[in-house]
Amino acid sequence: MSSDHPTARGWGREPGGVPLDFAIIGAQKSASTFMQRRLAGQPDITVLKDESRHFEDPYYGRGGMRELTGLLEPHRHTLTGVKRPDYLPKPAVPARVAEHVPRIKLIAVLREPVSRAVSAYFHLAAFGFVPVMDPSTAIGALLDGTLQQDYPKTQEILEYGRYAAHLRRWHESIPAKRFLVLLQEDVARDPAGSLTTVLRFLEAAETVVVEDGKSHNAGVYWPPRVRLRAARSRRYYDYDTSYGQISPKRLGPLAWGMVAGITAVDKLVLNRLGRDTRPSIDTAVEHRLREYYASDVRDLATLLDRDLAAWQVGRR
Repeated sequence: MSSDHPTARGWGREPGGVPLDFAIIGAQKSASTFMQRRLAGQPDITVLKDESRHFEDPYYGRGGMRELTGLLEPHRHTLTGVKRPDYLPKPAVPARVAEHVPRIKLIAVLREPVSRAVSAYFHLAAFGFVPVMDPSTAIGALLDGTLQQDYPKTQEILEYGRYAAHLRRWHESIPAKRFLVLLQEDVARDPAGSLTTVLRFLEAAETVVVEDGKSHNAGVYWPPRVRLRAARSRRYYDYDTSYGQISPKRLGPLAWGMVAGITAVDKLVLNRLGRDTRPSIDTAVEHRLREYYASDVRDLATLLDRDLAAWQVGRR
């Protein structure tokens, strides 16, 4: 077996352990889906299609490692990876990953936190976790600490953008040299070059990248579409309020028909109207949000040795 064969590389796997080589751990609403699909298109890489919740509660304690191993085992001849942008901010996950996959490589794509917070609000609204409202009102209520009281899941909107704090927690369990951190603006400006950087980090073959021109996991912002998607989510998912997570219901034919009908209206009618312009928020609310993230952005700039001044001023 050649030394560059995926299973011969010593950095990713423990003998008899979980056959996992890398994970895309963040950030939510920051081009992680784009990177997942680009990597999955490489000949010697397998990335699980569905997000991996196996290191999170309650899945970890319910045989998560056994299930993850079963999903990856058929692909152990390739480099194997998972994507779960919620891993970056979850406090319990780093130590678990270090225990089961100590030589794993980790990838994070980070987005300017103010625009990410606005996208995250609409993301949660489309899944029915929070009512659809003006984003300035929603973000202002979050900064005041009132929205979280009635809709606990929304605390993630602000918390998930504290990248430096989360990365430093991860570094307590896994050395910083095992991380590759990209910025979303770099990926948007040079997607092929960014993918090449990731492939080199993973020691994978650098194949020709074919751009398909598609938008991956694009945000939905037009209120009628967000409300329609929320209605579909309430019919399609069960909500676990203890862990703030959702799982598909077992639907009968009538319920499936309703979900399919809503999906058709969304994709074939509302989507084609082209009104999903990303909204801005009031200047005063934006200023408060930038102040909320200011110290973390400064810390992140130090951590990454990057100039992040553009993240602290003006609209993006």
